[in-house]
Parts: sequence; structure tokens; C-alpha cells
Amino acid sequence: MRLGSHWTTGLFWEAIEQQADGAMVVGFTTPDLDWAASTVLAYGSLVSVLEPEALRLRVMEWAGAILALYPTVANDHRQTV
Repeated sequence: MRLGSHWTTGLFWEAIEQQADGAMVVGFTTPDLDWAASTVLAYGSLVSVLEPEALRLRVMEWAGAILALYPTVANDHRQTV
């Protein structure tokens, strides 16, 4: 999982690798794929899944389901809340 550097202190990461652009690649053990997907989605657009592929697919699936709940937002990104 790739995160901005300010998200990596004091959390449960088992491996942290700083990137040249200041981002961090982190690794962690989870009880299951759903827990891992929930963790990833908690960071919103500030994170991307590098591996495993099954996690990338689960996050994509859940993100698509979330987006489907807000059809007007998908068509008009200028909408205010």
C-alpha cells in the first residue's frame, strides 16, 4: 500500500519504505481481505494498493459500489456538500 508520509507514524505497519517523492510503501498483516480493504478505503484517495491483486480487485469493487450510491456526483464533480 502506498501512502503519503504523514500517514505512517504510530500505526500498525510492519514494513515502511520511503519513496523518493516522500510517499511511503507500507506492509501489514490482516486477518482477512475485507479487513485489509476497509483499511485501504479509510485513506480514500490518498492511498493505492500495490499488491496483492485480490486486494486491488476488492478495493475497486467496493469503491465502485460506493460511487454507485452517489450517481450525480459521478457526473458533476463540482457539486458542493
